[in-house]
Amino acid sequence: MRFPNTDTFKIASNTVSQIAGRIVSSGATFAITLILASLYGSAGYGELTKVLTYTAFFYLFVDFGINAMYLSQSADEDQNHEPGRNWTILFSTRVLLSIIFIFLAAGILVFIPTGDTSGYTPYVKFAILAYLPSILFQALVTSTNAEFQKRMRYDLSLIAIACGSFTSLVLVFLSTKLFLPNIAIIASLLSFLIGICVQALTAVYFIRSFFPLSIRFDFRESLVLLSKSVPLGLTLMFNVVYFRADTIIIALTRPTTDVGIYGLAYKFFEFPLALPTFFMNAVYPILLVRLRSAQTTGNFREYSGLIKKTALLLLCTSIVISIAAWVLAPSLSYIRQDFHSSIFPFRILTAGLPLFFLSSLFMWIIIAWEKQIFLAFLYGIVMCMTITADMYFIPTYGYIAASVITGVSECVLAAVCGVYIIKLHKQFIGVQEGEV
Repeated sequence: MRFPNTDTFKIASNTVSQIAGRIVSSGATFAITLILASLYGSAGYGELTKVLTYTAFFYLFVDFGINAMYLSQSADEDQNHEPGRNWTILFSTRVLLSIIFIFLAAGILVFIPTGDTSGYTPYVKFAILAYLPSILFQALVTSTNAEFQKRMRYDLSLIAIACGSFTSLVLVFLSTKLFLPNIAIIASLLSFLIGICVQALTAVYFIRSFFPLSIRFDFRESLVLLSKSVPLGLTLMFNVVYFRADTIIIALTRPTTDVGIYGLAYKFFEFPLALPTFFMNAVYPILLVRLRSAQTTGNFREYSGLIKKTALLLLCTSIVISIAAWVLAPSLSYIRQDFHSSIFPFRILTAGLPLFFLSSLFMWIIIAWEKQIFLAFLYGIVMCMTITADMYFIPTYGYIAASVITGVSECVLAAVCGVYIIKLHKQFIGVQEGEV
């Protein structure tokens, strides 16, 4: 059965808007990566990677899966005729969380061992402190995306991304021309910071067209929102930790050049990795409607059709991208000769793209079934297994081990989630037949 035209249009238009936003963002990031990698080499780019990786950990804590809970509350908001009330609470909660985690990130940094030529040098720690305010701006961007997703207005997110990306690109270019290399790294980070600030303020400006903005700290409602988000938040946290821990372990146990080599490979690997996320952002609201209808009527045809078409599209797209990435991988050495070693880990990482694409679909199906506790449990186990393997193999085998372990971990996740979804469907169909 075909999707209704309205749903097809919504999925297509919002996916295209997100992909266009990713193209704009990735294009700017690609240009920035070329500028910085060619200027600083693997060692300097490795220092930059340490800063960005450390800060990205704390983006997760202000995200914490709260958007999914916000979307589930949107119907109640509409019925109560209180436009903007739930979003204001979401926004205020994230602002408070971001301030808390900025100070927490700075405090944790004090206890991380300081190295002279490797690990987290005083210069890297200073750069991290300078970049920590980005946590607040990321919280604003994430909150506005919740409302854009609810209203299917990712075109507004695209404009905000374009403004921020263009700002970062221009400022990074100027900073590399105007400052000495050591100062230029700090200047580049400040360029990123200003860019995400512009993106956040642009997005907040668009929110003003939906309803008046205000700050409303309602601790009771914030706690309710956070408590409902805990299972999904833990899932996302475990996912990011196991996904990023290898870079930190490389930073602590291997030369800085290894961090740069793996960091560049990972940066290019992340570009296509965002595609299933964007697609599922557009599909998820419709998936919820299809599932609720199937649970009410017992007719799974439209729901299962949506899943099959989505899975086929994601699988075919990922295979094409994996093949293209394998062929184009040698181009990494054109950036600078000392990045020739990035080719092999990049190929290993992109070989697992079909698993990453499918696991994204599987995760949101399980969330739609409200089985977040299972996800949190599964991702927690995989995180522990991955970090254990990273700590054992990375000190000896470096970024090659990190690449292989990343793929193996995702294979485990995709396989277990796939089996669990089949089990869920069989159980529900069995219950329906029993009632009949």
